[in-house]
Amino acid sequence: MKQRINISLSPDTADRLKQYAWEHHTNVSQAITDWIWSAKVKNEQIRGQQTIDGIMFGRKSQRRAI
Repeated sequence: MKQRINISLSPDTADRLKQYAWEHHTNVSQAITDWIWSAKVKNEQIRGQQTIDGIMFGRKSQRRAI
């Protein structure tokens, strides 16, 4: 299920994003989606979820202090 979110962008950034989407034959939403799924993240586990091992053995996922 898709969820709608609102973001605030400067006019220059919004224009650049629209230009990028137009040049890649897509819409702004899809351009953002493609970008975020191609970006590397430190932890692939979604915040707030536990690992299967943690659920089976009653442990919460370990968090590192930053």
